[in-house]
Amino acid sequence: MRANRVFSNAIAKGIALILLPVGASLLAVEPKAFAQDAGPRSAPEGVLTPVTPPGNSATRSASSPDTSDLSLEELLNVDVTTVSKFAEKQSDAPGIITVLSADDLKRFGGTTLKDMLDRVPGLNASRGYLTDRSTIAARGDQVRVNSGHILLLINGRPVRETMEGGLSSDMFERFPVAAIDRIEVIKGPGSVLYGSDAFSGVINVITKDVDSTGVSASGLVGSDGAYDPSATATLKIDDLKVLLSARYLEQPRWKGDYLFRNTPTSPIQSLPINGPDKGSGAYLDASYKGLRLMAAYTDWTYWYQLKGIINNGSWAKRFVNLGYTYKLLDRWKADLNVGYTNSTLDFTKNRPFVLRDSHEFIAEWTNFIDVLQNARIVVGGLFNSRGGTETNHAPGPVRTTDDARQLGFQAYAQMDYRPWRQVKFIGGIQANKVGNLDAGVVPRLGLIVSPTSRINFKGLYSTAYRAPSIDELFLTDVNLRGQATLRPEKVGTVDVGVTYQGERVQLGASYFYSKQTDIIRPAIAPGATGTNALQFYTNTSGVEIQGGEVEAKAYIIRSVYVTGSALYQRSQNDQGQVGVTPIPAITAKAGVSYLSDDGVNVSLFDIFGGSYGSQFQNTLNPTPQPYNELNLHATWDINRFFRLRFKPEITLQLQVNNVLDDRYYIPEWGGTVHDAIPGSVGRVIYGGLSLAL
Repeated sequence: MRANRVFSNAIAKGIALILLPVGASLLAVEPKAFAQDAGPRSAPEGVLTPVTPPGNSATRSASSPDTSDLSLEELLNVDVTTVSKFAEKQSDAPGIITVLSADDLKRFGGTTLKDMLDRVPGLNASRGYLTDRSTIAARGDQVRVNSGHILLLINGRPVRETMEGGLSSDMFERFPVAAIDRIEVIKGPGSVLYGSDAFSGVINVITKDVDSTGVSASGLVGSDGAYDPSATATLKIDDLKVLLSARYLEQPRWKGDYLFRNTPTSPIQSLPINGPDKGSGAYLDASYKGLRLMAAYTDWTYWYQLKGIINNGSWAKRFVNLGYTYKLLDRWKADLNVGYTNSTLDFTKNRPFVLRDSHEFIAEWTNFIDVLQNARIVVGGLFNSRGGTETNHAPGPVRTTDDARQLGFQAYAQMDYRPWRQVKFIGGIQANKVGNLDAGVVPRLGLIVSPTSRINFKGLYSTAYRAPSIDELFLTDVNLRGQATLRPEKVGTVDVGVTYQGERVQLGASYFYSKQTDIIRPAIAPGATGTNALQFYTNTSGVEIQGGEVEAKAYIIRSVYVTGSALYQRSQNDQGQVGVTPIPAITAKAGVSYLSDDGVNVSLFDIFGGSYGSQFQNTLNPTPQPYNELNLHATWDINRFFRLRFKPEITLQLQVNNVLDDRYYIPEWGGTVHDAIPGSVGRVIYGGLSLAL
């Protein structure tokens, strides 16, 4: 396992050494006249469109990297596949969904997938305790320490970690963003079609379609020793399409002091932080007619603090999926997928001296059937095997603290029925059996009413579950133990939303209420005290989270685009305590972009986080406070600007993260004592260029 990691790192760093010398500064230019706005084209209405499974190339080509041929309305209301597993208009999908389109990503950029997701209305990037320092929470739900309530998909296929349940830091931080075409986010449960972990949100990263053969390379150099080389190659020969993308990203080291004490009466210690933030990622996508192979690799090294020490830990993930899409009848198509995910965490150099290796194997068969002209059904089943090992490498003999495997079975069905053009009903159900847990049923109901072609109302009731992770069930470490009798976490969510889809404007507002029960957390054993006290994973009390969200997108003219959103959420546990998650009660986001036809692109995007609950106010370190993350993204396409027709195409790039240099603190979430940790490394400036052949 370590040999594989060394080999993968060597490849990524070799790419970095080849591409690094291409750094350059962005030149300031006066933008030319605004491009003439192309007139909008109205989207078709009427009966249901034929089913297109998400793995089919027709779905992928609908979001080609070149969006210049789309009307403004089509840019705002792109087809989505995540909610129902087949292509449908965003306004017609039975879920509260946000899309970062190809145009969004081109305009606003983003150093990492986490940076991009932090711009999504209703999502918050934060940091947890020890084993997930890059966390995404949906609508205030970070009840768990990690991202275990968010399911991450690549082109509709789950990428899950099973030992702790939901760790995705390496993917959020080092997945090659150059391969991403768009990102679809469901806010609310998605367990009916996706199973465990699709608890409060589903993130589907959809990669670019291949329409030609070519090679591109990008090299950025940044402040304080940061650098980001990457390369992407595509191949298209008739029906054969191949995409290969790789990167190595090293960001500035985190520096500062962290205050700590072992008990409330212990002396205060000052621990110096001088931690790395580096790693690599690669993605392969090869398809031939209905056959498709996907593979991804990410690794990430980052600092952590634990009970009086500051040290470095390493995350890595390997993912592969083989899928086949085929037609049984004119009205019946099917997807067959076999996938494998392997996740490793290495904390062996200092406490907790843990080496963790987890895996999940999934075989799934999904059928898409047009029952009638106004009704269609998705029905399928899957088998999965999850498990792993954990060893303790503290001084002395290496000790195995967990070595277990579980089998799971799921069957699901969801039906859309449109009795009238203005009304759509949705009903779904999943039956699941995981390991020795009792069999469960997860229902879903929905109603979409569209009184006009521009306005629709959505009312949804969804439920979900999260099966206990392998460690939560079977871990036998010195300070933390699992319990085989744990029950799955459960949630029921009501969503009510309204959207307006104009030719140049998209507006949305929604209200949500979620009730979570049987939340699994570590609890201190009776009579134990101190930060090293023995803890057991336990089903604890429930949490209610409710709130409202508004979002807007608008093209003032085709070259000028603005977007904004605001989220208010309130959490309360069964004991009446308010503000029980480390997410601000209010967050607001806004961006403005200028993208001209002559190759000039300049954008600003600001993320504001408000105040936190009272339990996060009395800390040794600086108190978590409201913050602003203002980011600047700019590119200059030299060939287009000067109308040059030779290769390579040259684009100068500038990326400034945290323009205001706001060095704020956020809650340190997890463990037995809550404190505060740095939430930002400060301002980081990248400059460079990309070449495309």
